[in-house]
Amino acid sequence: MAETLGTMPAVFCRKIGLVKVCRIESLPAKINEAVVKVRNMTYQIHLLANRFLLSILEEGKPVPAEFFTLPFFYACAQLLNGTSPRNLPEDMLKNLDEVYTIYCTLHQWPRESYKGLMVTISACCQNSVKDAKLHICSNFERRAKAYFASRIRREIPAATSFSNLSIKKLAGYLYGRKSGSSSAWPIGIEIADDLLQGLNTIVDDTDLGPTPVTEAAISENPHLYLPFLFKVLNHFTKVTNYIHPDTSLMEPP
Repeated sequence: MAETLGTMPAVFCRKIGLVKVCRIESLPAKINEAVVKVRNMTYQIHLLANRFLLSILEEGKPVPAEFFTLPFFYACAQLLNGTSPRNLPEDMLKNLDEVYTIYCTLHQWPRESYKGLMVTISACCQNSVKDAKLHICSNFERRAKAYFASRIRREIPAATSFSNLSIKKLAGYLYGRKSGSSSAWPIGIEIADDLLQGLNTIVDDTDLGPTPVTEAAISENPHLYLPFLFKVLNHFTKVTNYIHPDTSLMEPP
């Protein structure tokens, strides 16, 4: 084989339609039907999980660590499938059931049978847990810096004439201070008392979560960093409503 292919063979992937691969009559249609059902269920699970999370954050309650686990996402799937979940703390199950009741009044999804598909849906739930953690880890610093930049531009008169690059430098400076990574003053920006006072006000008013803020720390305890991201969401919602006062633009799906 090595003589035929060589030591560095090229590997290609070819996309072939399901009908050409599966020649059993009626099976492709059944597979496509199952795919649609699993996709719709996954979509509903995400909507229900998001509503549960928002209900917790809006009430100012701590986000349960179990939110980022397979049992929670699978519990959402069980509720949507008409069965009762068990593998969660009682208070969390109660809150989830209350949110599900409200969810059902807002989304009139057709009741379908997912018999034989729950193993596949469970695998989708596991992927949802990974995706949720990855989303927070990969976006946390960027969203934090955008939040700081927005507040600097809107709340500090001394920074109104600054260039976008200077604002980004100051936002990075604030993130470094709050995250515990660095506190060096940005190069090229003159230190002024009114500017420093405004920055300190923003620092005192902001809690990113447990420090030092690292990707490993966020990945290990993502629930502890969600309150800050919720604060960022509320901030930009207010800014958007100020620019576009039509509240219908901000209504949840």
